[in-house]
Amino acid sequence: MTYFVIDNSDGDTYVRQMTRTQVEQMLVEWDEMGEQAGEFLSEVPEADTNYWGGKTLIIKGEIVIPKPVETVTTWEVP
Repeated sequence: MTYFVIDNSDGDTYVRQMTRTQVEQMLVEWDEMGEQAGEFLSEVPEADTNYWGGKTLIIKGEIVIPKPVETVTTWEVP
């Protein structure tokens, strides 16, 4: 499964695609450095990440690419 880690630093938004192992390793490294431990969002907040207060959002899922579907309606008048 893929995880997306989204955070903001100095006004820049970062989106990183990671595996579960990479997310776990990142959390261990943050804990060891004393950075952002426990500073996570539990839901999608304000769209502007500048208002997240330095918190991180982790989303589990896959990227979805919409596929166009051609629909044609024909009319027959008797």
